[in-house]
Amino acid sequence: MIVVNPLRKCKLTGELYRRLPEIESKLSELLQLPEETLVERSLINDKTSVQFVPIECLVHIVRNVGGRASKKSYERLYKILMGRVLKLIPKRATRGDLDSVTNTEVKSQILGQFAELIANDCLEYNDKLDFYEVRFLSAFSTLKTDAIRKVTKGFTKQESMEVEESGGIIKPEVEYAVDGYNPFDVHISSVSDYQIYLDSAIDTLPDLQKRIMQLMKLGMPIDSKDPNTESISATLGKSEKTIRTHRNKAFAALKKKLTGGDL
Repeated sequence: MIVVNPLRKCKLTGELYRRLPEIESKLSELLQLPEETLVERSLINDKTSVQFVPIECLVHIVRNVGGRASKKSYERLYKILMGRVLKLIPKRATRGDLDSVTNTEVKSQILGQFAELIANDCLEYNDKLDFYEVRFLSAFSTLKTDAIRKVTKGFTKQESMEVEESGGIIKPEVEYAVDGYNPFDVHISSVSDYQIYLDSAIDTLPDLQKRIMQLMKLGMPIDSKDPNTESISATLGKSEKTIRTHRNKAFAALKKKLTGGDL
């Protein structure tokens, strides 16, 4: 019988937060499964199925299997979790008369903030994620409220500062720097501890570039002709040209940070 590690976050009384009994029980079952079976179970979307993996369990699994599971299995579990999170974000994330651009920025902010929580937890235990193992929807609701507040408060200022106003021109040295380089290449990402360094490097990028990298990590396409397919361009409310421009700039910055290459 596998013992599930207790949470570390403490209440004001000094008592540790605890997962719901049904979540503890489910985790004990899931953590004994072979990797491939665990991934297959996590793909089940029918909440009425006895095979369904609650999102609280999925958060725990992503936080804890990195050192035990294969790189491929971990990445699949991460993408499944982020896909679940994406589905929880309403198409219109704000109320009132805010325009569609503001709403796409809210959506991006929500997804980005959650991705950052996971990335930070890979570097050092992040007890903020403990709330998501206790009652995910409650914790996620707080995150959404915070994201909406940040975007609606500083949207105008943020938009005026965006590099998109430069016309999307990519400097030749940036084009040269990213030629043939992809930080998500399977051969590079298989190197031990590479993912930790990559997440840390992504976290230092400007906000727009960071969001693009986080979505690319999920396997989301830059653009799509299918209106029912999520794309980075639609999610962030930016043109395909702008996304590609900032993707190249991000790749150049990551190449320099991760390989020591000069622009």
